[in-house]
Order: sequence, then structure tokens, then C-alpha cells
Amino acid sequence: MIALAKLFKLTDNSVYIQYCPMADAGWLSNESKIINPYYGSSMLSCGKVQQEIK
Repeated sequence: MIALAKLFKLTDNSVYIQYCPMADAGWLSNESKIINPYYGSSMLSCGKVQQEIK
């Protein structure tokens, strides 16, 4: 999905590629705030924005 988001404009708004080093995995978000899907409430804010796709 990240590769497709980079190739095609999915929305008029920004899409954020976010990354969790603990899970060594990334995800897409429609907001810059980190809400980590991998570790639930115990690590909800773990991660960082790697890239903003406009």
C-alpha cells in the first residue's frame, strides 16, 4: 500500500508514512499524529513520520 500511495494520488489531503522501530514496520495514516497499530495502548505513540505524501 505504501508503494501505491507513492505512485497514485489517493486523496486530496496529505498521507503520512509512519514507522515503528520496535515492530520494524510501517503504515499509512491520514494524520501526522502517531497512533501505532502494532502494540495497542502499551506503545500507542511509538513511531515517527517518515514521509508526507502530498
